[in-house]
Amino acid sequence: MSKRLSLLYSQALPKTGDQSQQRLIWPGNYDEYMTAATAARERLQADNARKKAQIAELQAFVSRFSANASKARQATSRAENANIGYYAQNHSSDFDMDMNLFDWMSQWMNEGDDEQVIRGVLGRMLFGKLIQQRPNILLMDEPTNHMDMESIESLNLALENYKGTLIFVSHDRQFVSSLATRIIEIKDNGIVDFHGTYDDYLRSQGIE
Repeated sequence: MSKRLSLLYSQALPKTGDQSQQRLIWPGNYDEYMTAATAARERLQADNARKKAQIAELQAFVSRFSANASKARQATSRAENANIGYYAQNHSSDFDMDMNLFDWMSQWMNEGDDEQVIRGVLGRMLFGKLIQQRPNILLMDEPTNHMDMESIESLNLALENYKGTLIFVSHDRQFVSSLATRIIEIKDNGIVDFHGTYDDYLRSQGIE
């Protein structure tokens, strides 16, 4: 025989100066109670999930605001520290000075700059002079001195495509290996004239 159960449960309800408990009666059977309790728990969980989503959205907004504020500070800092270089349409007045080219370039050196930087610039100007002259024979003495890697690579490529005769001295092994097709070595006891690449010459001398 089925029996209708009345479930008695207690919930503490603190009151000022009163430690009594209010007893609540569930007017139904156990299955109905469990159904209602489960529904109440699911509503509470859904409410908590909504609150967490709202908190996450607010945190994302604060993060975006902070990032934008940081970018604004960086932009302001860049503007305050701007160092403007100007290339004029008419720059003849820039050279209206009684000084040699090296001294003129030295005016713009910053603290810690190496003199090699200026010599590299002057070297590129000399290559410009050679381009203007269009010689069919080039004599070069240590052409890669004072040059950075990008400049050396550019020079190397230009000389590979050069149609004239190139005679050069260099201690840059890679530079020599990529260009030389004939090696002349001057020794105390005579001159070695080797027809071939630098790598071939080293092998002929037993050097790898």
